[in-house]
Amino acid sequence: KDMGATEVVDYTNEEQLEQFFQNNAGVIDCVYDAATNSGGGEDYWDKSIPLLKKDGEGKFTALNGPPSKWIRRLSGREGENESLLMMNSNTADLELIFRLMDKIKAKPLVNVMPFTEEGFHEAFKLLKSRRVKGKIALDII
Repeated sequence: KDMGATEVVDYTNEEQLEQFFQNNAGVIDCVYDAATNSGGGEDYWDKSIPLLKKDGEGKFTALNGPPSKWIRRLSGREGENESLLMMNSNTADLELIFRLMDKIKAKPLVNVMPFTEEGFHEAFKLLKSRRVKGKIALDII
């Protein structure tokens, strides 16, 4: 919640997650899905669409998705109010993101590990856990 969320759901607790989906149908303004198809077999896309406000008000954006969603995106046949975020990274966009983040005084979440054998093991353990918040960095200085 300290990052601006109005509600936080523990997606590892299946009962809590299902309860959230049931209790919030049609009331969410925006779903930003950064987990679907990120490598652990997650798929929240279809379950998230019913959460959106009706009449075109709710928006769903995903960073990734199953092959069928990519095909729909590339062929211009995405579902109404659904979008698969495709980015062509460039310096101007990254500078804009930096300025916007700086304007709201946002701080990135970074896990800094020492540049040692133990640090590498800890960093990879955290990475493989799929529970890391923010970025993992190794301090080489």
